[in-house]
Amino acid sequence: MYKFKKIFFVPVLTAITIIAVSGNINTIDTFYKDSLQNKKNININSAVDTVPKRTPKITSDTLKKDTADTAFLIDTLIKGAILPDSLKNDSLLKLKSDTFSIKISKDTFDAPVNYEASDSVVGLLQEKIIKLYGKAKAEYQDVSINAPTIELDQAKNILKAAPGRDSLGDLTEYAEMKQGQETYKTEGIEYNFKTQQGLTKGAITTQGEMYVHTEIAKKIDANTMYAKGTFFTTCNLDEPHFGFRARKSKIVNNKIAVTGSVRPEFDSVPIPIYLPFGYFPLYQGRRSGLLPPTFETNDQEGLGLAGIGYYKILGPHMDLQLRGDIYSMGSWKVYLNSKYLKIINIVVA
Repeated sequence: MYKFKKIFFVPVLTAITIIAVSGNINTIDTFYKDSLQNKKNININSAVDTVPKRTPKITSDTLKKDTADTAFLIDTLIKGAILPDSLKNDSLLKLKSDTFSIKISKDTFDAPVNYEASDSVVGLLQEKIIKLYGKAKAEYQDVSINAPTIELDQAKNILKAAPGRDSLGDLTEYAEMKQGQETYKTEGIEYNFKTQQGLTKGAITTQGEMYVHTEIAKKIDANTMYAKGTFFTTCNLDEPHFGFRARKSKIVNNKIAVTGSVRPEFDSVPIPIYLPFGYFPLYQGRRSGLLPPTFETNDQEGLGLAGIGYYKILGPHMDLQLRGDIYSMGSWKVYLNSKYLKIINIVVA
């Protein structure tokens, strides 16, 4: 029994000793780790507390961004391969410039329209119409229109001009249109700014030395128009005493006028002489061509055409005129006229 206790007691005591020693070692190790951690925290906290914080001062100048400098910096970083490949294609590094566009309305004129009126100006905003009353005037590029009443339709690009009339409907004032060197006196105008086409009623225009009266004329471009009820004369009155009347004609400004059948007329009385067509040169200056006649009347010879003929330029200093007169009582005459003109400059020393 004594041997059993002795044998049993020794291993048990040894095991208890080993367990106690292990517990002390773990305690010492834990205490050592905690001490190191506390010491580290103490050092960090003391470092933070002992070093004062310096807050940078931000001024308004540091907040300004120069787009050009920023773009240069980013471009340098990308091209210089300072940035990695994964960041070179980053969309955040691509500068986007702000753009804007101006939308122009389809019914906008190609040039500004200047207008004025002495009485009143009425604007209809929804219909885009402007009405001018009293000595109205509208200017667009090389076109100028003066009339008692003018209406501008921006949606259709059409201008309408009306003449002045009294209480009985009689004409008191014409609507005048000027385009370039051409001037028109009309009883009504409808003109399209975009196409430069228009209609005129009762127009009177000057082509060279010829006055052209039209009942209705359609202007197809800046230089050409077709007319109905055309009257050609050299008389400058609103109701001329003589001239040639044609039903239809084509007129090219300051060049030529071609008509269908044409007949002379004197004091609104038609003369029973018809020509199959009419050719009227409208040039300015010295040019060869037909000479328009004038109407005359006297007791001995009756009613007649005087001065009809042809003009020929023979050179820079010489010309030739062949004219003739014919009267209703049977008499006629032909005469030839030639001129030679040269200017000599005399210098007196």
